[in-house]
Amino acid sequence: MNRRISLLLALSIIPLHSAVAVETAMSTKVMVACVRKSSGAVTVKARCNSAERKLSLATLQVSSQPGPQGFRGEQGISGLNGVNGLNGEKGEKGDRGDIGPAGATGPIGPMGPQGVAGVQGPIGSTGSTGPQGPAGPQGVRGVSAFNTIPSGTTVYGAVGGDFHSATANGEWGVTAAMLGIPPVSFSNNLVVVKNNLNVDNECGGASCLHSEELTYSQYCNGSVDAPSANPGWICIYPTQDTNASQVRAIALPNGDGSHGFTVKWVSAATGRTIFRGVWAYTAP
Repeated sequence: MNRRISLLLALSIIPLHSAVAVETAMSTKVMVACVRKSSGAVTVKARCNSAERKLSLATLQVSSQPGPQGFRGEQGISGLNGVNGLNGEKGEKGDRGDIGPAGATGPIGPMGPQGVAGVQGPIGSTGSTGPQGPAGPQGVRGVSAFNTIPSGTTVYGAVGGDFHSATANGEWGVTAAMLGIPPVSFSNNLVVVKNNLNVDNECGGASCLHSEELTYSQYCNGSVDAPSANPGWICIYPTQDTNASQVRAIALPNGDGSHGFTVKWVSAATGRTIFRGVWAYTAP
């Protein structure tokens, strides 16, 4: 390498303003290159000081080793942002992963409010009749007219007749049978015709009842609409009395029995004679 090339290499590391000064100085007087020992900065001037060393043309030979790194210059102005590139093509859909294990069952939530009642559906068709079930056990035999009337039980009936009397003072009578068998017999004084409006004052301003009936009439406290009798008694409640006087009742048979009773009366005049009534008996 010749001296001209070495000098050019040395000048290439000199700042621009110093290079201009070297070129000017070379044309007037001899200048030297001074290297500052602390920083390695090179300046061209007429004489180096003690903090510098002189750089001769012989030392300006191109060295294979790089020189010390110079100071970093100020950062330049940032360039403009580039235009965004186009979106790439959408990749293929990946394979579906395996289904993970089922999670634990959560707690049961609170019961919701009751919904509105639905509209009633149409009535379905009647199903076929099912088979007849087995016969049940035979029940207890009920009370009949062939049995003794249970104590405290009341039985009811009616008695009467409608006749034509050809003469005055004719005797008439009708009979009524008991419905069931009384537990004990009854006498005439326990078979009573009640004195009510149908027989009272119908016979010449007096009751149409026989004096025997008037004596016991107070012991029958029922009525035509609600006949009743004390235990052991038969109470007869007249519903009609026409041309009938001296009305009385007799137990059958022979005035002391349990089969029934007879109601007797006397027609006061010729013509139609009627007696009708309802009765009740209570077993003692």
